[in-house]
Amino acid sequence: AWERKMEEKRIAKEEEVTEIFQGLYIASFVGLSDDCISQNEIDTVIEVSHELHELLAVDVVMHIKLDEAAIEDNFNKIADKVANTRKSGGKTLICCEESTGLAATLAIAYAVKYEGISVNEAVKSISKQSPQAELDHETLIKLSAWE
Repeated sequence: AWERKMEEKRIAKEEEVTEIFQGLYIASFVGLSDDCISQNEIDTVIEVSHELHELLAVDVVMHIKLDEAAIEDNFNKIADKVANTRKSGGKTLICCEESTGLAATLAIAYAVKYEGISVNEAVKSISKQSPQAELDHETLIKLSAWE
């Protein structure tokens, strides 16, 4: 019974959509659904995955290939997409096929470029908002160099 309860908690965490900066959300692709997108009034999805998946509840989807996610060009693309969506009053969701940790790590690009905070400050903020997200250390190193 205890194992089942822990598994239910793990699944609930995977299905969670977490706002980590104003208007910027993260989620695991495992738990992503059209209902989830609608309930959180998400306008734009940045999907980090091997292949693009069909999401019916959103008009704008930016696809970042998983094995190319941690490059400077993508840090700029992600930051700019989030900023442009926010300017028009919209909300962005970054979801990753592998983990919420990579999604959260990539969200740091927006915080650095548009909120003027350091990678370290962003890490602290994300750790408070989404303690279950295990940030991707290799990508953090690249973000620090990009910063």
